Amino acid sequence: MSQWTHVCGMIRSDFVDFSGKDPLAIDERTKIEGALGPISSYGHRCITHAPSGSEGSLKWKIIETEGSYVNRFNIAIWGDLRDYGSDEEDIDKIKRWFKNVCGSCMMVRDAVLQIHVEFRKGITLLYHDHGQYGHYTETTENLRSPETDD
Repeated sequence: MSQWTHVCGMIRSDFVDFSGKDPLAIDERTKIEGALGPISSYGHRCITHAPSGSEGSLKWKIIETEGSYVNRFNIAIWGDLRDYGSDEEDIDKIKRWFKNVCGSCMMVRDAVLQIHVEFRKGITLLYHDHGQYGHYTETTENLRSPETDD
């Protein structure tokens, strides 16, 4: 039987211009994409530092917001990692990856990532940037429905 780990998250960032007019903005996007890592999928495997199960890595997409001076862009993160999460090292790898992405040359307004390893308690990671440094919080919660709890 396969072990599945489900991941869902969003990062909101400020003060980066991806318009292409500012060379720093292009460099900034390259750094962020580098921290996220290439996306690997079933049938299209590649070497990536993004957390990966037997059928591919976490997926991500940078979504630019137009006309907002506060929220410049968002990064959606999602994935269902097969044969992943059976030991704490797998979960620690996701945590380290998330912290690295949040700290990758951008100001994070808000970031949240939920990790749910089947048949175990869920983990929610929160990250907020307060100017010069980021603040990281982790909570654990029971994600099983009341009907299935023993």
